[in-house]
Amino acid sequence: MVLAAKAYVFLSFSFMKGMVAAFFYTTTGMMTTTITG
Repeated sequence: MVLAAKAYVFLSFSFMKGMVAAFFYTTTGMMTTTITG
């Protein structure tokens, strides 16, 4: 039970980190495209 909870927290954290990274990458890419034009 504890192991499952730990796995769930780890997965949610990894997913959240991935979403933040993807958002940051997309935003940076759009800004770079806008600047270089």
